Amino acid sequence: LKGMMDDPALATAIDLCVKFREMISGKLQYGLDKWIDKAMKSDLKALREFAAGIKRDKLAVQNAMDIYLNNGVLEGTVNKIKAIKRQMFNRASITLLCNKLISFKT
Repeated sequence: LKGMMDDPALATAIDLCVKFREMISGKLQYGLDKWIDKAMKSDLKALREFAAGIKRDKLAVQNAMDIYLNNGVLEGTVNKIKAIKRQMFNRASITLLCNKLISFKT
């Protein structure tokens, strides 16, 4: 590990990855624009391409970092409903499916 940190490109990549993870989790207020600029100057092509993708969808990434809300509960409910629908596929009418979903507590 010590030998790998001697490579400046790898050390920069590790630093950028750690900063990005901390920005996403809300532990670091580094600045997305600053991170993108630094990543675009990286020697690693994969990191530059990742930064270009982040830049294209910057507003969504910034909102994901700024807004504490997520749709995890909604996604879980949708998955439960889809599971019930799959279980009943071609076995019952739409009325029975609706009644089962209404009685299903989420």
